[in-house]
This record gives sequence, structure tokens and C-alpha cells, in this order.
Amino acid sequence: MLQRSCPRCLLTINYTNRSNFNRAERIKSCCKVCTGQARFKPDLIGRRFGKLIVLNKVVPSPKSHTSAWAVRCDCGKEWVVAGGSLKSGNTTRCWACKSVDGGIKRRRFNGKEKWCQSCKDWLQLDKFGVNLANPSGKMAHCKEHVRADWRKAEYGISPEQHAAMLRKQNERCAICDCNFNLCIDHNHKTGFVRGLLCRRCNMMLGHLNDDVAKLEKAIQYLKAEFVL
Repeated sequence: MLQRSCPRCLLTINYTNRSNFNRAERIKSCCKVCTGQARFKPDLIGRRFGKLIVLNKVVPSPKSHTSAWAVRCDCGKEWVVAGGSLKSGNTTRCWACKSVDGGIKRRRFNGKEKWCQSCKDWLQLDKFGVNLANPSGKMAHCKEHVRADWRKAEYGISPEQHAAMLRKQNERCAICDCNFNLCIDHNHKTGFVRGLLCRRCNMMLGHLNDDVAKLEKAIQYLKAEFVL
């Protein structure tokens, strides 16, 4: 058997093959106790992590450079878990217990409804915007709360203030009196919110750059009678 002594603690180190012995002899490396690598091999047998209890160590490990441990959940299910996952606290129960304990947290949608994180309630799927990055293909918050958050960030208007504006205008445009697709109209220079307008009226003011003189000229043009 190939043996050499640790240059720090003089402990005898045994090697299984010559290649490892030649490399250690060349770099004059210390033993695992002196290098600190021994602390990464704890004995987890009998220890409890959440609902899991460690039964024994799996040798060889299914994944290289990772310790594997056989565990049993309180529900009786047994399987193999990586040691790092146990010690970090990422794995504390089996998947069956997660689905029961987590409930809504694990699956927040079905074929007809989805859980809204803002409303804290189940809503129809058509009330959510599209987001293909999520497993459900829908956004985490409903359209109404997404619009409310956008109005708060863009204009500083709370949902209560927006509801008061709708009641004041009877949910109709302040210019053409239609009730379709109302948006917030504001002064682009001062940021002052003037009211709610439909998209067509809002675009009309935008194309005229909110110029009162141009609007008055347009009124005179409409009132004039032209003879061809």
C-alpha cells in the first residue's frame, strides 16, 4: 500500500492508486483534516430536517461530488436527497406533503380560473393578461390591478381617486360623452390630471399639442360656410 505522512500533523495517509500518490507527493499536500476538507463530510444519520429523517448514506452517490442520503418523510415515503439540499433547508418534506401543505401556493391556476395575488381570490382566466413566461400563460395579477398599479406609478392616482373620477363623469368621456375605452388625460408640461377622455378625444388633443388657439381655429373652421 502506498503511504506518506502529512507534512503538517505527520499523520499517515494511505492512497489507493499511484496516480493520486504521485500527485500528492509532487505538491506536498496535507491531509484532509489539516486542509479543512474533512468538515464537509458530516454524519447525518438519524438527524431530522423538517418532516424528513435521515436513514443512511448512499454510496456511491448517484451524482458525482455530491453526498447522497436516504431519507424518510413522516408520511412514509422514502427517497434519496442530496446532502447540500438537506443542510441548506431546501428539502424538508416530500412532494406529496408539499402539495397538501402548500395548497394554493403550488398550483394557482386550472383550466377555468387563476389565483390573483392582489385580489387574494380566484378569478376567470379572461381577467388576466398574457405572459408566456409563467406556467399558466397568464400574468400573476389581474388586468384591473395591473392598470391600477400603472396609474399609480404614472399619474399618482390611487384606485379610490380613479373611482371618484368615474363617478363624477358618470363613467363617460368629458368631451364626446361616450363610455368606451376611457383613459386619463393630463397636462404633459405640469403633469396635472384633467379628467377622463376616450382614446379618440385624447389623441385629438395630443395631435393639437393641447394648443387652445388651434382648437379655437378648428371650431371656427367647422362653423364657417364655404362656397365652392
